[in-house]
Amino acid sequence: MRSEREMYQLILGYAQQDPRVRGVILNGSRANPTAKLDQFRDYDIVYLVTDVAPFKEGDISPRLWGGAGDAAHR
Repeated sequence: MRSEREMYQLILGYAQQDPRVRGVILNGSRANPTAKLDQFRDYDIVYLVTDVAPFKEGDISPRLWGGAGDAAHR
C-alpha cells in the first residue's frame, strides 16, 4: 500500500506531466481537518482540465496508477 505522501506525489505528478491539466482539487475527508481518520479514507480528486472531451472516453486511473490491472493501489 502506498503512503499518503506517495499518493500525493502520484496525483500531483500526473497533473504536472499532462499539459491539459490546469489544476488539482482535493475534496472529501482528506480535505477536512476535522474528519474522522479511519482506514477507509479515499482520495477524492478533481482535475481541472482544458478540455473534458478526451477524458470522457475512459478512466485516467490506468495511466495514473501504472496499469489497468493494478486495482490494489486504486
